[in-house]
Amino acid sequence: MLAAGSLRQLGQAVTTPPEPCSPHPCAAPHAFEVVISDITATNGIVMLHVTFHNRSKADPFEAVSYDHTSPADFQLRSAAGQQRPPAFSGQCPDWGELRIEHSASAGPKPLCFAAAHDGLKGALLVWSPDLGLLFDDVRIPLN
Repeated sequence: MLAAGSLRQLGQAVTTPPEPCSPHPCAAPHAFEVVISDITATNGIVMLHVTFHNRSKADPFEAVSYDHTSPADFQLRSAAGQQRPPAFSGQCPDWGELRIEHSASAGPKPLCFAAAHDGLKGALLVWSPDLGLLFDDVRIPLN
């Protein structure tokens, strides 16, 4: 069996089809949903809030009963392709790792990023939750 990195080296795309979610912008890979709200770009900072819903069902073969994520799982990608990690401040503290049990929710939690010159035009929020070996990043258009 080949690892995800080996599949990518062979030129085969490893993708996770998106699951429906709302309101937009949002993403729901493997029933682990993030909803983005209150998006602003002022004074060189992009601020938004993320709310998580774990809509997955309990599986007797799982080692844990939750999915987890943290600010480190997010990057802001500008239209030019620059990726920026979260920027922490009093208004945007590092909220650490969240463990969200099956059928539970968490948030909203603030996320801030240094803004690119073009602000939010064409920006994507890239989310990299740990959802398994063959899972790719989720790209969420912000406008």
